Amino acid sequence: MDNFYGFYELGYIEYYWYLLYSLYYEFMEYPIMVRVCSIILTSLFMLIPTSCIVLFVRNQILLRRQRKLEKARNTYLETFREILSDPNDLSAERVREMIADKRPKNASKFTSEELSYFTQILKEKTQEYSRKNINRNNYQQILTVLNIAGWLENTIEKKGVKQCISAFYLAQVLDCPLRGSVSARFAYHKNKHLRKIARTTYMLTNKEEPFRYIEGENDFIFTEQDAPIIHDILMYRYENELLMPHFIEWIKIDQPTNKFRLFCIAEILFFKKEEEYDELYTYMLETQDPEVKGCAIRALGQVGYKKMEQQLYDIYKSAPSRLRISILAALRDLEARNNGIIDFYKTAYSKARRENEAMTALDALYCCGQEGRVAFDTLYAQAAENQKKRFEHIMNPITNDRAYER
Repeated sequence: MDNFYGFYELGYIEYYWYLLYSLYYEFMEYPIMVRVCSIILTSLFMLIPTSCIVLFVRNQILLRRQRKLEKARNTYLETFREILSDPNDLSAERVREMIADKRPKNASKFTSEELSYFTQILKEKTQEYSRKNINRNNYQQILTVLNIAGWLENTIEKKGVKQCISAFYLAQVLDCPLRGSVSARFAYHKNKHLRKIARTTYMLTNKEEPFRYIEGENDFIFTEQDAPIIHDILMYRYENELLMPHFIEWIKIDQPTNKFRLFCIAEILFFKKEEEYDELYTYMLETQDPEVKGCAIRALGQVGYKKMEQQLYDIYKSAPSRLRISILAALRDLEARNNGIIDFYKTAYSKARRENEAMTALDALYCCGQEGRVAFDTLYAQAAENQKKRFEHIMNPITNDRAYER
């Protein structure tokens, strides 16, 4: 270090380089454990303040955004509430004027940040009001004036995967129709989540071929999470009188489990697709899967499909226990009143192997008119004390603990 000031005369760069060079060789003379511990401690001393600064800045950004959202919410909430609850159909010009009154005078186009706030407010309002309690025409006018569809399409086409998924999800929540080409572009994306939400969004609004990504030779795999999404889409299409699927064709789609078939049968029952009852009955006779067969029998029984009554007795003879429960419930719902129905229910009760089966047979007997009540009372009088609770559950539905499939 004798020439320390001599190195300083060479300039700042040479000075610092010499200083670091000398520190390095002095540091290397220490034992290995001292060097390792020194590096770890130095890293921690650098990491902790850096992390604090990053968290502080991030928190400030989030707080600033939250304040802006709250300010926008307070500014436009009453306006949107007034528009959506107005029983009269407002024009696009009137809606634009009502929104413009809350904006600065020199503001022209809606910024991306403003549209983000607007969509959050609309999302709150559509969740607060049911779809039937808001003026749908005025709601669509808001979407048109703000050009929400164009903003979402621009986000989908130019942003990353996460932003695309969020935009597709927001389009579904807001009932905002997107161009079919935008959804179809991501229908075969390598990201599974993006691919699935793009297909469901396509199914939401397409009028000509909405179910192309479910029907045909596609890689559609139904999961439990898909059930509420597809049901909401079908509800939207049903309420807006758009094309509905042929559920029997969906039932025949090859799936690794029965969940999709059971879902389709439930949808036939929910939407009262009378034109598909005969096809569902034919499918019920053809399928060998007891779970699907039982679900179809229950559905046809609830809609009062009398044509299958005689066939149910033949199926019952060789049916497993779970399928017999569905047959008994269907005969109860069909209000079967033939000559041997009382003896049939009594035999079914005596041979029942499961609690649900016994309870369903008793319930069917109890609902089988005056003769059924007499037979029910006779069985009740003859039953052992530990079995009388079954009969009491049937006679008093309020105290029924739902221990059987009603």
